[in-house]
Amino acid sequence: MAILTIPPCSFQIETQAPIEGFVGPIVPGHFKVWQGLVDYQHWHQWMEGVEQVQLVESGDDSFSQLGRGSAFRLRGPAGHRTLEILLWAPSQRLVYLIGTSTGRYACSFEVNLDRQTTTVSVVVGGEIEVLGVRRLVSTLIAYRYQRVFARQCQRLANQLSKHLL
Repeated sequence: MAILTIPPCSFQIETQAPIEGFVGPIVPGHFKVWQGLVDYQHWHQWMEGVEQVQLVESGDDSFSQLGRGSAFRLRGPAGHRTLEILLWAPSQRLVYLIGTSTGRYACSFEVNLDRQTTTVSVVVGGEIEVLGVRRLVSTLIAYRYQRVFARQCQRLANQLSKHLL
């Protein structure tokens, strides 16, 4: 087994008004970014190789809220995969693990707010567990996943920007 670390990618999103200016029913930009990030019904729009996402188990017994331990079934051209939320820190950090037939990979998202400006930044990182003979080509696998993460990061940035409108 080999663990490959994917260099993090990041992007920034400008919100409509300074954070201190939010009052009443207006939702601050970083909360909207978080809501867009955890909206699993739209994950297929930015996750590579995913056509449909189904909630299998909620971190909450009532299935009304997501959280640590929530599990999903991802369906795509390559078949079904499972995704489990490992870390859930609302409006700040999300870490999940996806299991495949050839290994597992973890992805982390950090949502950071610059209180002086209207900028919300998102940092996306990842690790891949490579099993069996795939370890022999781990450099190529790391390069491939680096490109996949970069594409997903760009699609996620576009999706979250739409969510803020």
